[in-house]
Amino acid sequence: MCCRLFCGSDGLDAEALASFAKKGTDELIAFLSNSEISEGALLLKDNPSEFEKWGNDRLCEIVGGQSLSPFGPDPIFLPITRL
Repeated sequence: MCCRLFCGSDGLDAEALASFAKKGTDELIAFLSNSEISEGALLLKDNPSEFEKWGNDRLCEIVGGQSLSPFGPDPIFLPITRL
């Protein structure tokens, strides 16, 4: 049931992510260290606020120039990233 809260990708399985998240921080970081977001896993271990910034920066890269478009994904993503 909790797997619905996670979005998977080709390189990151949502069910495995949920499973490791339930096991604890160290296990989650170990899992992420062997994934496509290994750079973020190192930041999560050392400095959670830097991990948050890294995640926001990645999201901005994904949405690119759409941040100025009222009809792009920005009206959906920006409120989430500002929580």
